Amino acid sequence: MIEALETAVLNKDPQKIVEILSTAREEERAEAQRPLKTLWLAKGIDTYILRSVHTDLNEEHPDVLKKRAQYKLTPMDKRSRNYDYQLGYIAWLAWFGVADQAHCSIYSSVPDYEAESAQIMADRQPPWLEQWTEEVTSPSGRDKGRTVSASYWVLLYQHGLLSRVDRKFLVMDWTDNSLPHAFEKQPEATQKLLREVPDVIDHLYEVPSSRWALSVPKTWEPLIHWLNEEGLLDRPRMTTACLEALNEPLNKTERNSCIIFAKSAMGKPNPKSRKDSLLFQPQWIGLLSDAQAVVAGFALDQLLQIEKEKKLNGAEVVVELPNIFQHKPKGHARKAVALLDRLAKQADLRVEAVRGLTFALAHPAKEVQEDAIAGLAVHLENSDEDALDAIRLHLETVAPTLRARLETLLPSTETVGTSTLEAPSTEDLGDQAERIAAVDETSAQRFALPQAVAALDSHQLAEPGQWRMNEIRVLDHYEAIPPIETVDELVQVTSAAVEALECPDTLDRIVDGIIRLHKEKPKHFPALTKSLRNRACQPIMSRPLRGMLGGYSGESMTRLIVAWLKEKGVLSELMEPNGFPPAEFLWEVSERLRQNTIYPLLSTPTHRGGWIDPVAWVRRLETVEASEADIMDSDMVRSLLRLAPDRRDEAWQLVDDDASPLSPRMKQLVNVAIKPTDTFDDLKLDDRWSIQVWIAAIRARDPWIDLKNHLPAEEIAQVPVELWRLPDVLKPANYQWKAVEATKGGARYLRPIKWSAMAEEDRNPLEDEINQLKESLSGEAISPENIQTIMEISNAESQLGRHFGFLTAKLNDLKVAHAPMYVYAYLATIWPMKLDWYWSRSTLCLVDRIESGSSVEERYAQFLLPLFEPDRCVTTMAARALWIATASKDTNAKAMAIEAWVELMNSDRCHIQLLVDAWNDVYAGGWMKLSRVVDVLTEATSAGPLPAWISAKLIATFLARQTNLPRESAKLLELLDECHQRLGLAIDDSLREKLLTVKSGKAKSFAKSLLGREDLPTPQRTEALSQALEARLARAERFGER
Repeated sequence: MIEALETAVLNKDPQKIVEILSTAREEERAEAQRPLKTLWLAKGIDTYILRSVHTDLNEEHPDVLKKRAQYKLTPMDKRSRNYDYQLGYIAWLAWFGVADQAHCSIYSSVPDYEAESAQIMADRQPPWLEQWTEEVTSPSGRDKGRTVSASYWVLLYQHGLLSRVDRKFLVMDWTDNSLPHAFEKQPEATQKLLREVPDVIDHLYEVPSSRWALSVPKTWEPLIHWLNEEGLLDRPRMTTACLEALNEPLNKTERNSCIIFAKSAMGKPNPKSRKDSLLFQPQWIGLLSDAQAVVAGFALDQLLQIEKEKKLNGAEVVVELPNIFQHKPKGHARKAVALLDRLAKQADLRVEAVRGLTFALAHPAKEVQEDAIAGLAVHLENSDEDALDAIRLHLETVAPTLRARLETLLPSTETVGTSTLEAPSTEDLGDQAERIAAVDETSAQRFALPQAVAALDSHQLAEPGQWRMNEIRVLDHYEAIPPIETVDELVQVTSAAVEALECPDTLDRIVDGIIRLHKEKPKHFPALTKSLRNRACQPIMSRPLRGMLGGYSGESMTRLIVAWLKEKGVLSELMEPNGFPPAEFLWEVSERLRQNTIYPLLSTPTHRGGWIDPVAWVRRLETVEASEADIMDSDMVRSLLRLAPDRRDEAWQLVDDDASPLSPRMKQLVNVAIKPTDTFDDLKLDDRWSIQVWIAAIRARDPWIDLKNHLPAEEIAQVPVELWRLPDVLKPANYQWKAVEATKGGARYLRPIKWSAMAEEDRNPLEDEINQLKESLSGEAISPENIQTIMEISNAESQLGRHFGFLTAKLNDLKVAHAPMYVYAYLATIWPMKLDWYWSRSTLCLVDRIESGSSVEERYAQFLLPLFEPDRCVTTMAARALWIATASKDTNAKAMAIEAWVELMNSDRCHIQLLVDAWNDVYAGGWMKLSRVVDVLTEATSAGPLPAWISAKLIATFLARQTNLPRESAKLLELLDECHQRLGLAIDDSLREKLLTVKSGKAKSFAKSLLGREDLPTPQRTEALSQALEARLARAERFGER
């Protein structure tokens, strides 16, 4: 038997192994254990699970060498790519068939070979079988880590090896150990269990109330659907459970999961499902007003099914139905319009239904407005005064191309006046003329103010200026951060942030408060901090993870709180951070606090956005030096990178004064960082500070400096080549970014962006090696080959990630995944002057979710928050991030993109050429869905005429640049046509040539309309020009010379 078993292992034949073992006696199995381990060693198979048996055997044992020669084996090396994981698992399967009870209890099945493992155990029927099944399936066994998956469990049941079934475990445990997992992997065995043990199904009705189940609804959908089809599911009971869960305080994603469960429970519409749905008609009517679109939409679908049974309560539905129009999805809105149209045919419901149709005029989708106008044309009567007033109100809000049709619904005796405004000109600027004349020439040119003035005469929108953050003032326009004043306030703010944290400035505020107030321990301190201790001073799985104790910095922040509160028990369980700069800094601060060598930090922001007032910074330097504190390099570096661009002259004067208490060492550093000079001729670095601090000081003065242009040739030659390869150290980062064809992996796109922070000639060769390894990954995420490749990528990235302690280089290599909401925007506060490192990382995160729905755990939309700073310049990299969010299926990213566009457009920060360059960069990958772009820009245009004009220019410029019009161009052209109608714009020659080639399809009618438009400025165009000028003038005034 032994030789046959060995041959089956080497041939990788699991079925043969099962066959050989099916008749083996227990004595034969015991005799086979040593030869099998010998074979493992001879072939180089990982023997970790056999480490406690036959410990005298090793790779050089004579028996191993003999076995190697017998089968002419070449040992595998697990560290190389030739390691055969499949062979390892098959060898494990053979071992499972001969192992004793102890080993079979620890490793109760073989990964990827559960069916074979169950068959082996069923054939074997060992004398310890009953003990074994009890041990591996009982709660006490699971507490010892001997967890079996549900898919293996049902196989054991199928083979008659289980005398009991732990129904609760089967249904509610973790994903891989749950009933849906079993249903997917072993459908026949699972179906047998469900048919024969109906009690298991009882626990399924608890699924809608399980937070875990609500986080993975798609895994449950096939199971619930099958039970429904088989008639094993109590449909009303499951629906009741879903509706009850909707009344609980769930987040949007969890409520969406309830609807997924309810849909699966209801199944395909048929007379039986309609009868069951009728039981819940009052609930469906109530849910029409739900604040979540997917919930209200599902309720509407159920009412439409009830309507088919002629049991609809029209009197109540017609009142609640207009609530549907508060939601953006047009599918449900159009269904609601159609239902209102049918209800309007009933005399007693006509007035209310007509009123409901007027609500549809406010919906952003043109198709919904069009349907509503068609319905009103049939059912509206002159006596419907409320409806007529609503129509008059919506004349200015409906799609411009629908306005004429809507006007026809008003009484024929009524004429609708058209407001007129004279086009502004440079001759009629009023008080603006004096304000413009008062702006200094530098600011006027920087913010393109003369071009905005000239645009008033040309009636064309002028491109805004472009600037860098070191060219403006921020302290007057970013709110000062108030420090925490008392211990009571500190405990209150910290306790709240432990549970939930959204504001990125709060973390630094709490850290600062702990350091300043850590010695204050009033009498009530134990009682005051009792709850905080219980929540915060815990291991990771016992702490709240959506607040500041979750994510990358959670362990370090926990350590800081533990040091403050002098708790000790949890310290040994906290993991030291690995490469995440904020976590590393907080860990160092917590260690200083524990050792009582901490001092008031230099790097605490004084203003929102991470900025530090240079004057306050100098005062802090004086205080810290006077205390003779040992300043952390990490603290000094962070403080330098956060220095605001304004008030530097004033700060320098404090240092340049002979009365300044600062030491020569400190003065020299301040000199490099903020001395008011445009040259680096006086740049002198020595060993009084580390090279990491000096580089931060240089980057504080000029984030974009290339030291190759300032250092003598002999000094350049002495610098190690590794330092020249690091971004934002000696050379500024030179981003190489390219969207490429995507590989689909589940609901995500894999590797759709190639990115580097340095130009090819300056790049470390390891980058190319890593990219090649990543490209070799298959679409199947979990496979032996992929695991090996991922390990090689990790090793290469570890070598590449040697940043020699330079924070600026670390920021360009951040690894970011799901984290508490505050983390993403907090990263921008580390180096707020130059954010392209931040934007580049955000593109990688945002594209990861471009085909995913909303997420509570991956709130990458928060990356866009810096765009809401009123004077934050928009770089190409920032624009790429915004376009990816614009094209995202993720509702959080989409909503944030809409708000960001409106903010940028209304604040005159949309440089069309730059934005279209970025749009083209993203579109080049082939995975950008233009229909989603249209949805977002349509929402933006509703914010006013200036956003409408900018949207039109973006679309027109983008289309004109394409060699051929995209397949989805019809939607772009439709929105463009609406904007041109609204503003009285004609298309330019570059786009005209493209539109002349459109001869068929949906785009034809929009192209024809656009080709026929003339340049006839409307009052809204006039308003847009005035708004653009005012925004530009206000910015120039804010940052003009004083």
